[in-house]
Amino acid sequence: MRALALLISLLLWIYVIRTQDANGSETYSNIELQIEGIQQLSDNGLTIVSGADTTVSVKVSGKRDRILQMNASKITATVNVSSITSPGTYSLNYTIAAEVDGLSFGSKSPSQIKLTVDRLSSRSVPVKLQISGKLPDSYELSNWQLTPDAVSLFGPESELAAIDHVEAVFDVSGKTASGQTSLSYTLVDADGGKIENPRLSSDTPSTILNYTIVNSGAVPLAVQFSDSDSLTQDMITYTIEPSSVRVAGDETAVAVIHQISLGTISLRSVMENNLTTVELPIVLPNGVSAVEGEPTTATVTIETPGYTRQAFVLPADRFPQIEGLTYTDTTLEINMFGPEETLHALKAEDFTVAAAVAPETLVEGENIIPFKITVNADKVTLFGDYSVKGVYSPPASPEIP
Repeated sequence: MRALALLISLLLWIYVIRTQDANGSETYSNIELQIEGIQQLSDNGLTIVSGADTTVSVKVSGKRDRILQMNASKITATVNVSSITSPGTYSLNYTIAAEVDGLSFGSKSPSQIKLTVDRLSSRSVPVKLQISGKLPDSYELSNWQLTPDAVSLFGPESELAAIDHVEAVFDVSGKTASGQTSLSYTLVDADGGKIENPRLSSDTPSTILNYTIVNSGAVPLAVQFSDSDSLTQDMITYTIEPSSVRVAGDETAVAVIHQISLGTISLRSVMENNLTTVELPIVLPNGVSAVEGEPTTATVTIETPGYTRQAFVLPADRFPQIEGLTYTDTTLEINMFGPEETLHALKAEDFTVAAAVAPETLVEGENIIPFKITVNADKVTLFGDYSVKGVYSPPASPEIP
């Protein structure tokens, strides 16, 4: 009986609370701030540098049954920055809204949102190379070059001013050959301190280091490249093996030889012939000779990161239609060079095929039909001359009555 009486009392209490609509209040904290007008702010050449991560607290009042439906995730705090047109620190009013109706909002903390806004700008800073590690005995880093040797940084004007340069680190430990490598870099202030700032970005995320490592008494080998329309030197990496040769001769003659050129490699030839290695003779300057046992040729290994050569088989339904001509070839293989992702995504519809012959020049029977082929894709090059076989039957002449 006591338990029953307690249960009845509890049910009556809930009934009174629900039916009498008693008022109540609750304070909710750690409500994240939503910012409106970011696009207008960006259009004005501005960005927020502090205050965007502010959280707020608010006191909510209303009927108890409404309060019971509330939690912090159902409350939205919104501030609008679209009216800001110049850098500075602003104290802005913000609005509170809730997903539950019938509630009112009392005290809120903070009473205003404090935001600091700065102008977006850009600045060019030098790239400096930091050498780490130690080369093996008798080897030395004779010269090096960074490309680019300066980068453009973008971000808030005041934060750009703190950047003195960017630093790329090259670890030479165990290296005995010349080559090329890509190095990422970090932001550095005037005191040498490293800076991590997600609001700053760069026009290029890395720099290319070309370096020459020589052995004592050795002369480094070098090679030049002639660019093509679709493949240029900044798109390749390469190594030379051996990277140097030991020479002997008159002391004066040896002293003035800083490198031995192997000649020039055509990058168009690299594309067309799918070359990954090129063997070149080592031609020594007058007045010196190779030390006994030194090689007479060098191998240049070339890589094209992100680019490749690929064949595409074009079906006959893409061939141009010529009255009276029946193609005996059902496919045509097309050789291409370009970005790997682009080549893999190509479809037959991306190719335009035109006959490079006038129909009136065809003879009855078998003909070789030359094609002019183009592809609708950026940075893709087609190689070779293309033609297919077909049998031509002249259309019958109309009868004259």
